[in-house]
Amino acid sequence: MFRLAPRILTSVARLAVVRAAAPVPACVAMRAFSASVTPRMSAGTTDGELHSTLLREIKHEKEQNADVAAPEFLTEFQSLNKQWAIRDEPRNKEVALVRKFENEKITVLFNTDALDEADQLEQEELEGAEEDQDAERPLSVPVSIIIEKPATPTAGALEITATIQDGGFFIESAGFTPTSVLAHDATAEGDWTRQSKYSGPLFGNLDEGLQEQFHEFLAERGLGDELADFIPMYVEYKEQKEYQTWLENVAKFVNI
Repeated sequence: MFRLAPRILTSVARLAVVRAAAPVPACVAMRAFSASVTPRMSAGTTDGELHSTLLREIKHEKEQNADVAAPEFLTEFQSLNKQWAIRDEPRNKEVALVRKFENEKITVLFNTDALDEADQLEQEELEGAEEDQDAERPLSVPVSIIIEKPATPTAGALEITATIQDGGFFIESAGFTPTSVLAHDATAEGDWTRQSKYSGPLFGNLDEGLQEQFHEFLAERGLGDELADFIPMYVEYKEQKEYQTWLENVAKFVNI
């Protein structure tokens, strides 16, 4: 379900996701990791303790997220929405959902920064209202929607930015780029070029009838309630998966 009211989110610097490690019994001794006959490049006195803590955190995360490889929500979405392909590269925080619609190619981009924005916003709100500490805030996810016509490269592309919140899409802007290549250019130069061009008026300043037509335009292409429910869940799944990989990579590095 789409909402008419625009919602402008300010950019928030990405913070580190803080997680509590599994509790460590006082009687458990720290494991030494210098038994290998191969000389270690790192000889810090804290290496063994750090490595041991990382291993315990890895074990804790695996126990708490045993189904991280194939969660039910993901397998269900894939079975019912075969038109959407999920492009998710390991160690990359951005995810793309891609589909074809008639002569169009539609790409929906989002990333794990949404969790950090939500954490910071929640902390700020809790500081001012302690009575709401137990309230759970639905995750808001900024998305970028690129609609292009591959058979006609000179047609340009639509770039629609929106925020998924409360099970719906809040459209913030509907821009146009002269080429689809520019719409997908993720470099600093590409971003600067897009910002230097007129991207259209504030979406909220458009006639309400025109706003509604944009909503219907996206809904017909599959950007509706089901996708708005799926994307926030995938963001949390993606972040959890990357966090576990990060723990394993750091633990391996420290123990070399």
